[in-house]
Amino acid sequence: MKLLSAVFISLSFTFCAHAQFLGIPQISTAQDVSSSGAIVVGESYPFASRWDAVSGNIDLGYVDSPGYGGSHVTYVGGMSADGGVIVGDSTTFGTTTSRQQAFIWSAGDGIRALGDTSVRESAATDVSDDGRTIVGWITPGPGRFSGSAGVVWIDEVEATRFSFGTTASGVSRNGIWVVGADLTTANGDSFRWSESTGMLHLGSLGSGSFTDIGHAVSNDGSVVVGQGGDGAPFRWTETGGLMSLGGLIAGDNGYATDTTADGSIVVGSVSSAGAFIWTEQDGLRSLQQVLEVDYGFNLTGWNLRGATAISGDGSLIAGYGLNNGNYQGFIAQIPEPSVFALLVGGVSLLSTVVLRRRASKAVDSTAARVTPPADPSLRSGQESRHGQP
Repeated sequence: MKLLSAVFISLSFTFCAHAQFLGIPQISTAQDVSSSGAIVVGESYPFASRWDAVSGNIDLGYVDSPGYGGSHVTYVGGMSADGGVIVGDSTTFGTTTSRQQAFIWSAGDGIRALGDTSVRESAATDVSDDGRTIVGWITPGPGRFSGSAGVVWIDEVEATRFSFGTTASGVSRNGIWVVGADLTTANGDSFRWSESTGMLHLGSLGSGSFTDIGHAVSNDGSVVVGQGGDGAPFRWTETGGLMSLGGLIAGDNGYATDTTADGSIVVGSVSSAGAFIWTEQDGLRSLQQVLEVDYGFNLTGWNLRGATAISGDGSLIAGYGLNNGNYQGFIAQIPEPSVFALLVGGVSLLSTVVLRRRASKAVDSTAARVTPPADPSLRSGQESRHGQP
């Protein structure tokens, strides 16, 4: 009991009419949370970890690639609703070479390579609530110039491989819909796919230094969010087509990382304000301003830089920010009549549906990375797991 109380005190915590803001210890970026709120996964470069109030942080480890060097970095792509399955990618760095491999982690088996280990490189970018459907990409041949292809794994076995020049970045909570990017089209369109409907290209917001890419999709497939070729976050609907969410100032770049189960709320990051939240009624707003002004959070010392996930009902948002100058992951619970905090032994366990984190991975990054970046927050654009635009 004393241990739990100590953990509770160490958290950055604000409570206001069932609203909460938690800074997660030893995690620079919160990427996902279990449906019970008891388990959080994220990263503190170069490590990825799983956190709960009882055990603290558990290092997920890495997938080694013999012959490529002895340095490693691991990134989280997503987690199942019960926290039992975690996916992502692990890179081994040598002096002049590197190799990136998709992984799956479970409490019983630990971390292990996902899928066909004979492929040159791979990454797992998202997983469904039940942990059975995983999406990502593979590079079959030597070097990125051989081309990457989006992949869907079911029960750890490759079930679907898209054409070269594609990547799969997100999967719906129910595992039916997949979104990503397809550079084989004239404008490098984002896409939506399901086994029953096939691939639908969503169009492009314009050519530029960015790739049109879908990051998240609603459970019925009618809403897709992501980043447009013009560098702006977008929201696509079956009825309205592709729409830029814009920014807060002229020239804002950014990306939408996640949406609620019904597609009505969108979160992400823009260059001017960091983390944002969007609704059809209020448009795009600074998440920090919404939390402070609308919900009365005391975020003194914080600068919220990105929102990486939102729960299916919109009551929780996860992300990362600068806390007194240091990167730290956070989870914010917004008051809802049906959502309450579970206080267990003095530790707040956020109770809600699973947060979904959508990875952002450029399909046109052909040059192999041979040295890890000094800080994951400096990984920019679509290559970043949580990079600032």
